[in-house]
Amino acid sequence: WVDACCQLMTPVNDALYRYVMNTRKVHTDDTPVKVLAPGQKKAKTGRIWRYVRDDRNVGSSSPPAVWFAYSPNRQ
Repeated sequence: WVDACCQLMTPVNDALYRYVMNTRKVHTDDTPVKVLAPGQKKAKTGRIWRYVRDDRNVGSSSPPAVWFAYSPNRQ
């Protein structure tokens, strides 16, 4: 059921990504998270990335938004 939900949410995710990235500036940061792969005994470090659009301080009426992504490394 998780995969089915992900498939249904793909258009929402894509629209949010386009909205957040379609601005003059994007704030970004990553947080390390421990990830245990199936069959592995030791956890590896992955990254949760945040991409933030917030132009309120320059008088924009566009609503702020954040888009999250995961990567297995800092790339």
